[in-house]
Amino acid sequence: QCVNNVKQMALAMQSLGGTKTEPCFPGAGFNPINSGTVWWKTDPAYWSAVHVSLLPFVEHNDLFVRYQLQNWIAGPNNDHDVRGAPTNVNASIGNRRVVPFICPSAPPFTGPGGPGLNYAFNVGSTTYWNNALMNGPVRRASETPLSDIRDGLSKTILLSEVLTGDSNTSVFTYPRDILYSVSVAGITTPVMPPQSQVDALGALAKAAMDGGAASGHRSNVADYWHYNSPNNTTYNTVAPPNWAFPTSTPCHSGCWLLPIDGVYPARSAHPGGVNAAMADGSVRFIADTVDYVTYQRLGGRNDGSSATTE
Repeated sequence: QCVNNVKQMALAMQSLGGTKTEPCFPGAGFNPINSGTVWWKTDPAYWSAVHVSLLPFVEHNDLFVRYQLQNWIAGPNNDHDVRGAPTNVNASIGNRRVVPFICPSAPPFTGPGGPGLNYAFNVGSTTYWNNALMNGPVRRASETPLSDIRDGLSKTILLSEVLTGDSNTSVFTYPRDILYSVSVAGITTPVMPPQSQVDALGALAKAAMDGGAASGHRSNVADYWHYNSPNNTTYNTVAPPNWAFPTSTPCHSGCWLLPIDGVYPARSAHPGGVNAAMADGSVRFIADTVDYVTYQRLGGRNDGSSATTE
């Protein structure tokens, strides 16, 4: 079922991008002010995730036609339209469980709020939430023409799995929760950082976790499918699947995981790896033991390498 979900979402992205004059993959969200004419170009994370636009292609057009595209989101529970008038329509729709967005093997999100989400789109092999540095097929603030995926559609990861938080604000739970108190300053290579830099950050995160990081974590990650933010509707391929260290960002406690640098790995409840869809719609199981460089190249659309896990 998870494989089917991943494939369905990949095909939905292809169908959505095919509605453009030049076939492309949309950005991570869309601009609500111009939602009728300028889609899929976003900057603030307050704007709705591309998952909203996928609804008609995953047999949930009933939710899509009710969703207020002109609205932006001030936090998942407090929606406002572009004039500042409160509305609860999108919050209500965002609470609906969309089956193709959920892996049946993953632990469910049980806290207050959204229904959970287990599939996120790849922004590339960079810790930076920076559109210019994102080398994945999906970027923060611009569309990606399929012609820009120069490494080949079958050699570039489009989406993979993520886990929801455990909803327990008093206890940090690895691997589900996210640490927001770990600096990424040690990763000095913007794109495809070496394993030594990534693992050094991981060691800092593990030390924070082992030292008791209850006051420095979020347990509500990947709770809303309509809320555009890293480790929620997007992830990166800096670290391998099911990374041995905690998911980490220097985000402070009140930022609600707004656009912020960090290491946001793919994670699943499947033994030994994650399901991932390539940009051509094919699905592969990528092992946790995949080579660092190979995996980072699979996450990049234009690094000049046709890396493969086969």
